[in-house]
Amino acid sequence: MKHLKINNKTSLYFSISSNPGSSGSKLHNSFFKLKKKNAIYLPLKIRNLKNFIQFAKDTNVKGFSVSMPFKQKIIKYLDFKDPNVKKILSCNTVLNKNGKFSGYNTDYLATLDILKSVIKIKKSKVLILGN
Repeated sequence: MKHLKINNKTSLYFSISSNPGSSGSKLHNSFFKLKKKNAIYLPLKIRNLKNFIQFAKDTNVKGFSVSMPFKQKIIKYLDFKDPNVKKILSCNTVLNKNGKFSGYNTDYLATLDILKSVIKIKKSKVLILGN
């Protein structure tokens, strides 16, 4: 089995959280390996979001997933906010596009797709509880 060799051309991706898990990194890194991409996705426990943002800019991090408690706090650091992020005030995915951070909420999109397959959204009121 070939090992990943990290170098100055390796694209960096992170999952930031106060208590990150490893399932996302296993999934993403398997995909990178399958596609033969020189990239790595790492879970990262952070306490100070501002410091991480500076690190991400300084090292040209390509993107990162955002978990609690940072899904709302990240918004003030975004250069572009997807309309859904503006609407629900929550961001779970950030991409670095030419030094500008763009924020999205893929949880919202996935939940909306699931709900659309079950009910008529326009004529329904839905309350989702959970984490």
